Amino acid sequence: MASEIQQQLRVDIAPDGLTASLYPTTPCPARTPKPKDLVEVLRRAGVVEGIDDDVLALFIEDWRRGTIVGPRVVATGVAPKPAAVPSLKRVAPPARSGQDPVELLPLFVKKDETIFALGAAGAARLGRSVRGDVTQPDPRAGGGPVPGTGIVVENGQWIATRTGFLVISGDRIDVSTVLTHNRDLPPGDYRWTGDAVIRGDVSTGCTLRIEGSIRVEGNVRDGVLIRASGGVEVTERIEGHDTRIVSGASITVGDVAASTLTAEGDVAV
Repeated sequence: MASEIQQQLRVDIAPDGLTASLYPTTPCPARTPKPKDLVEVLRRAGVVEGIDDDVLALFIEDWRRGTIVGPRVVATGVAPKPAAVPSLKRVAPPARSGQDPVELLPLFVKKDETIFALGAAGAARLGRSVRGDVTQPDPRAGGGPVPGTGIVVENGQWIATRTGFLVISGDRIDVSTVLTHNRDLPPGDYRWTGDAVIRGDVSTGCTLRIEGSIRVEGNVRDGVLIRASGGVEVTERIEGHDTRIVSGASITVGDVAASTLTAEGDVAV
């Protein structure tokens, strides 16, 4: 029977080998085939794994009724599974002296400090195609944290190779020499050699002395002093009579109240 119906059925195997479909090219023969006949047709086409007898029985019934309108999956393989993404736990930094407010910022790390501890990853699982082939998980799948610039990994410990600030971009984590703060900057006397990015407001009572450029993605409140050897950019507003901005290059600001702005270059509002 399998030989008789082989020319009446089209067998399609998906490119990834994980599914096989049947599609009738003619009406069902008068002598209704049985699931074992379709199994033989599939085997002759190379499908040997994941064949579902119940699905084949339903396929035959629908073929007899003439209600099949497209290819129908009748065999399913096992997809490979990449290793689970290992967990990454932030290691509490050692106690700071509290004398330098820069060191109290949450993203600050010192050279040779352990930053993260890497947990165990779940085991990968091999797959099997409908042809019976063993398939390997994609080594690029699963993702997971990737140490970037300024980090080395030793025995599951992520260690800073320089002093700076953690910057997370997708799965990649770097230690950047840019002073980075992702919220409002609390009062304090901050000194930093390098550029700075503040993603929030600079609070009243802040003094920033930056050997580089600074970008504030927020407001600069009253009673703030910013001295930068490079440019100063404030995306929102500089407020207050007691705020002073001194730049060795240019100053760019969204809006400004009665503040003192001094720049070697242009001042753009």
